[in-house]
Amino acid sequence: MGKGRKPTPTNILKIRGSWRAKTRPNEPAPEVKKIEAPEFLGPREREVFDKMAEKLFDLGVLTEIDAGALTRYATILVRWMDAARQMSEGVATHIAIKDDAGKVKSFMPTPPYMVFNKSCEQLMKLESEFGLTPAARPRLQSSNGGKDGIIDIMRAIQ
Repeated sequence: MGKGRKPTPTNILKIRGSWRAKTRPNEPAPEVKKIEAPEFLGPREREVFDKMAEKLFDLGVLTEIDAGALTRYATILVRWMDAARQMSEGVATHIAIKDDAGKVKSFMPTPPYMVFNKSCEQLMKLESEFGLTPAARPRLQSSNGGKDGIIDIMRAIQ
């Protein structure tokens, strides 16, 4: 396994107009395609999935193979929103662990806080893969002249 940056997918290079897209003749090239949400998703996850799938398809970066990553993204985003909502409603982030004398010896994160933090990490990775982070955004250019761009995607999932 090589070190360094992950290679940019060829379809992203094509969208950018990069000459490097022509240097990968043997790379698998899945077709850009609309995909349906899996049946097992709940209504909130399905809503996120459908909105993101539509926007990513419009940008020309969604293929059938991306269904798993998009399913994980929708599921994790809903979990993150639930944990964030709980914390904004006053659920503690940490609880005190006391010894037999009642003296605080340490603090332990609460389950909502742990879900929130882990979900943040997972979302950042997936958002980067789909070009949804500020650092990834310049690398992902729209093939439709900027219409229905990344701002519209972010608005759609809120």
